Amino acid sequence: MPPGLRAWAQTFHQRWVSPWLGFPLAQFLASLSFYTVLPIPFGQWHQFQRIARFAPAIGLLLGLGLGGLDWLLGRLGMSMLLRTVLVVLAWLAVTGGLHLDGAMDSADGLAVTDPNGVWPPWATAPPGPLG
Repeated sequence: MPPGLRAWAQTFHQRWVSPWLGFPLAQFLASLSFYTVLPIPFGQWHQFQRIARFAPAIGLLLGLGLGGLDWLLGRLGMSMLLRTVLVVLAWLAVTGGLHLDGAMDSADGLAVTDPNGVWPPWATAPPGPLG
């Protein structure tokens, strides 16, 4: 972080964050920086303890933002296919593709046309980042 930005962030934190919200705001900002790729200038004050409790709020913010983007693109008269592609690309840009592997695993299993062959792709794939 550049020295000027660091000094600004420290002053902002001491003046506004610590006295009013302190630890919960630091946890929320840490959660926001963990679940997204948004540049949060509070790097040295991140508190990563118990940030999972903010995951629903982060998901709600992401959903509202992406839904708002979809609505705006619809108002501009874009086709559903183009809107879908742009919203998914925006989601990828904001989250860095977090949990995209789960979506791909679901697509692998659901794309099978034989009803008896749905589970084998999921059953044979190794779990985790190697899958």
